[in-house]
Amino acid sequence: MGNLYWRPDNLMKKINLLYLIGELLSLILITLMTFVCLVILSVIVILSELIRIIKEGFNRGFRRSIT
Repeated sequence: MGNLYWRPDNLMKKINLLYLIGELLSLILITLMTFVCLVILSVIVILSELIRIIKEGFNRGFRRSIT
């Protein structure tokens, strides 16, 4: 009955805290860069569609004949 109890404490490694903090900071940096890129892309798309809608409105408005 000697091998029924398995202790995982002999397999535990020391945690390198500075390595974990560095990995966490790199993940946060990548996430922030992705978020900023998505915001910039959405602003560009919204502005281009707004400009297209305004141009279309001017074309329809000034195409009418007054006479």
